[in-house]
Amino acid sequence: MALIWGLPNDPSSLSALGGGITWAWDASMCSALTVEHAQTAATEDTTCHRLKAAMRHAFDAWSDNHPLINFKQVQDAQSAELLITAGNDTTYAAVTIFDFNEVNYYPRLTNGIVAMSPGTGRFIGGLQATVGFSSAMCWHLDSDTCYQRRECTAATGQAAPEVCSRCHDFGATAVQKVGQVLGLAQPDLGPGGSVLPTTSSSIGETLNWTMHNRALLDGRRGFDCMTPWAHVFNGRPPLSLPLELDRTTGMRPSVMLRLAPSISRAARRCITQDDFEGLHTLYPLCGAAEGQWVTPMCRVREESTSAINCPPPSIPPPGGGTSDNLGAVIGGVLGGVLAMLLVAIGVLAWRLHSRKPGGTAAARERREVQVEVAAATPANHMEHEKL
Repeated sequence: MALIWGLPNDPSSLSALGGGITWAWDASMCSALTVEHAQTAATEDTTCHRLKAAMRHAFDAWSDNHPLINFKQVQDAQSAELLITAGNDTTYAAVTIFDFNEVNYYPRLTNGIVAMSPGTGRFIGGLQATVGFSSAMCWHLDSDTCYQRRECTAATGQAAPEVCSRCHDFGATAVQKVGQVLGLAQPDLGPGGSVLPTTSSSIGETLNWTMHNRALLDGRRGFDCMTPWAHVFNGRPPLSLPLELDRTTGMRPSVMLRLAPSISRAARRCITQDDFEGLHTLYPLCGAAEGQWVTPMCRVREESTSAINCPPPSIPPPGGGTSDNLGAVIGGVLGGVLAMLLVAIGVLAWRLHSRKPGGTAAARERREVQVEVAAATPANHMEHEKL
């Protein structure tokens, strides 16, 4: 059973998707969370501002990809449909909790069908939810810095800041939690929240829990908005290339993959094609607007305070006495000797050629003929040859 946000029958209703999902920021969030910085430390006010900005970006990452999904911030936490707050969970970095006392058992899907109608699957409509970020764990707001440093590590050997692997990425976690609020699941978690194996011997079992919408993947070709689940198939799409897969799980890249305090999880703040398919399967579009939503988009906002450029790889000083330095010196000497031999051979060959009867004169005659031909060639033809 999936929980979605329904579209009210009454156009004037502000419930669920009507008027946008209202959300509130718990006033104690900024002081409750432990935020560490990969670069220069920030003031408490600056940190709070960046936390709120990352949360707003998380909402934009999803609403930018669907015209009927919007989020509206309100100040009154009691009246909000979604509360962003801090928790004290020591097992999970963040959790999404739905209030099943406040649900709609007959939600109206975005294609106008009531969810409990035959063939629509089993859905319930959300009316109240809470996202809690653990105050027992540390967080960072340096998605860009950590991502760039990870990419530089292989080339330069320069390790990423320790905070990148020890603390959780708030921006990436926020994007994932908003996806859960909208009803998307984590593709690398099995029944009961168990972590699916990703070793080569069990990758087939893992892929059985993944899905793809073939019509949406093919640019909505043949997509029927009234029966969106008819295009959903288990496993990865056919002919998936290794470069299209997440390097950690072997699955399609997704912001919904299980998060861990690992540098390989950094900078995942834009939904992927896999997320886009899930969003438009749960919230199908019909009519003229359907063709305008084919591929995911993202407005990336820089969260880090400054850009990080990869430094040039370090070069050991000469005379270090290592075997690598000695090999480099020997290679350079041999290369120089080889170059001198080639030059000597070239000079000797030229001298032998010039001593042949008519050799030099014949060469001079060929050059004179070439000059005459060039002089007789029209200018526009010469320009054409240059092109």
